[in-house]
Amino acid sequence: MNPVNRSDSFAGPITEVRAASTAGGGTALSTTAVLVPLWMGTEHVGVIVRNFATAVVAKIAVNPYLLILRSDNGLQTYTDYSAQGQQSGGTGISAGALDTLINGGQFYIGSHLPFRALQVTMSGSVNAVVATLLGEYWNGSAWVSLAVTDGTASGGATLAQTGNITWTVPTAWAKAFPGSTLQMPVDVSQQHQMPYADKQRYWTRWSVSAKLTTTVTINLMLPFNRNTTHYGEAVQDSLTQLRTIKGLDGASCIELLTDAGTANAIVNCYISSPYGAF
Repeated sequence: MNPVNRSDSFAGPITEVRAASTAGGGTALSTTAVLVPLWMGTEHVGVIVRNFATAVVAKIAVNPYLLILRSDNGLQTYTDYSAQGQQSGGTGISAGALDTLINGGQFYIGSHLPFRALQVTMSGSVNAVVATLLGEYWNGSAWVSLAVTDGTASGGATLAQTGNITWTVPTAWAKAFPGSTLQMPVDVSQQHQMPYADKQRYWTRWSVSAKLTTTVTINLMLPFNRNTTHYGEAVQDSLTQLRTIKGLDGASCIELLTDAGTANAIVNCYISSPYGAF
């Protein structure tokens, strides 16, 4: 079927509107990128940028939704924290007592698009055990180490504070079915039993060098866009409307910054589900 040019609009009645940005004027922007998580159920987003001081434009990116899986037995079983970990006010992600990779402990974090970093917001329950965070990406045939800068580390302990985990996006990062990353024969029936086995995605694997504190909770984990050179741009007092979805193979958050100086951004989420945001 040939594509047809069309004028897009809201597909149906809007049942709820929620601000995702800071109340009373919007999220403060500077030349350092900030992430604004969208509400689950979001189908349309409106971004108003205002109060420019020195800034010429605000830069905007839509960041992909993460798949966040914790396993303590080499992905034979897993807990899916994708929704809880990307929703403000959600129940968060349990990393308590995460063991080393050789003992089966790991987080699989992937998406339909590459991403360059993770913003990790810790709860009051942080890790106190000296342990290094180890990141890997799948290159199509093997897991390869990522050169990671761990902003959550303090006193040699990873996940001890809120911070960003960053790396350079690998050119060899390849899409894969999760079963193929286990580096062992996986028959067709087992392949379809794997989490998110419906399509290939970009996967990372995260482990630690020593077993973590028993109670460790991450309140929020959000991705940064893979790109830093081709943001969308918006001028002062303009409205940028985006059609997206907060969920699988959709968007997780909006990334915002200025080219110079400061500004504010109001981000509104529009939900058409009869059940509203969740």
